[in-house]
Amino acid sequence: MTDDENRADPAAVAAPLTARVTNFLRGQDIGALSAVNLVYAGLELEDARSLSAFLKTSTALISLNLSYNDIGSGGATELAEALLTNSTLEELDLGAAGIGNEGSRALAEGIKQSCSLSRLRLWNNSIGDAGATALADALKANTLLNDLWLGGNKIGDEGAMSLAEVVKHSPTMALLNLSHNIIGDAGATAVAEALQDNSVLAKLSLTANSIGELGATALAAGIKTARALVELSLARNDIGNAGAAVLAEGVKPNSTLTDLHLEGCGISELGQGYLLKNKPPQLMLTMSTKLAQQSP
Repeated sequence: MTDDENRADPAAVAAPLTARVTNFLRGQDIGALSAVNLVYAGLELEDARSLSAFLKTSTALISLNLSYNDIGSGGATELAEALLTNSTLEELDLGAAGIGNEGSRALAEGIKQSCSLSRLRLWNNSIGDAGATALADALKANTLLNDLWLGGNKIGDEGAMSLAEVVKHSPTMALLNLSHNIIGDAGATAVAEALQDNSVLAKLSLTANSIGELGATALAAGIKTARALVELSLARNDIGNAGAAVLAEGVKPNSTLTDLHLEGCGISELGQGYLLKNKPPQLMLTMSTKLAQQSP
């Protein structure tokens, strides 16, 4: 290598974006874009590495969607490094990207120090309780994130308890999606306690978990005093008529909740009757396959 090459401008010799990324963007100048959508782009680790290098110096990109790619934990680690220095990225979607709990732990380190990220989507990545707990620990130090999607991640009670602590103390967490996990009554109880007198969380999804009557009872108590909750989904949980009866008492005094989803919860006409009789006027109930808006 010549002396001139050794003294070359670093920007001139920086690793370019991979061919997969540039081909998918079809000639667009990524440096001028505020939002980049690379869904189903066939991206792998090397592509994530090149995007990480770009993010470290980008001053325009606000939203990056890399869902349905195979960047793995290594790709997540590369992107996490970029979060340490990037000051513009607000939205990051890594759904179904194969990052696992190792990748989520790496991302947690980046999130902890991010000065701009407010929306993170990590659905369908099998991060488990370990990954959820690592993210929760990071979010205790991050006061910007307000939108977190962790559906389909094999998160159980332990992970839910850790995330409930975030909900309890976060000044910004307005949306939390924990659908299609394995959260039971203990995890639901922790989330319910975080809802009590909470004035920030507006949307919560616990769809398709393992919540039964005990969890529903705890959630009913949380709903009573939740001050910001607008939408709650408990669809596809084993709540039954007994759970419906306690939820009916929970929603009765609530003045903010407008949407409650209870499809596939084993609630018969009897349980639906409890809910319809006690629901406040602003609340729309979705039960079974029909919208129930008015008392019988």
